[in-house]
Amino acid sequence: MGLDTPSGGNTSHGYYTPHGRKVSSASIFFESLPYKVNPQTGYINYEKLEQRALDFRPKILICGGSSYSREWDYGRFRQIADKCGAVLLCDMAQISGLIAAKNLPIFLKVLLLLQEKRLLNWKISHRLQSFQLVLDKSYLVPELKTRIKKYFEGDEEALPSVLEAILRRKLAGKHEETDDELMDELEVQPRDNVDDEEFESDFDNLYSTDEKILAMFLMK
Repeated sequence: MGLDTPSGGNTSHGYYTPHGRKVSSASIFFESLPYKVNPQTGYINYEKLEQRALDFRPKILICGGSSYSREWDYGRFRQIADKCGAVLLCDMAQISGLIAAKNLPIFLKVLLLLQEKRLLNWKISHRLQSFQLVLDKSYLVPELKTRIKKYFEGDEEALPSVLEAILRRKLAGKHEETDDELMDELEVQPRDNVDDEEFESDFDNLYSTDEKILAMFLMK
């Protein structure tokens, strides 16, 4: 049981379309049921989530997603998971840096993360999700203790200015606030008096690396 993909979840958590079409291996091989955000507030409806979880009784309850930009109430998730007898699993690939640096609280039994998505670089390989996800623990643990914490210390402080810069450039998300590193589903709109070639250049920059995105928004 995971967050619905249109609400900011990930297809690998068992997504299927409103018409019942199964679009990921997780939904084909396993029975899944999504929970959703409140469309007015953009927040997860925890009361409805608990009600659905008690009815469905999932073996695994998943928190974490691809574009849900609010802070997850991990304590509440743990309560719900314990109440319905589920294992609480967090797909924290997108925010692993903040968790490694102990900037986010966590109450979990199982964690999923990728080196490629956040810890040491931003290369993403999609198929059934990355096949390159196996990390040598003897390498990763020292990295988490040294480089990673220092690397992500300024992430949360930088978020308001980054989001403000994005909104100034008329690249608006569904919800104009964020609690973590994600800014959900930006809607790309051209600036005033911009030609097609310049807009295409902006679009290409948006979908390049993090460093280029920050340089594009904050330095122009």
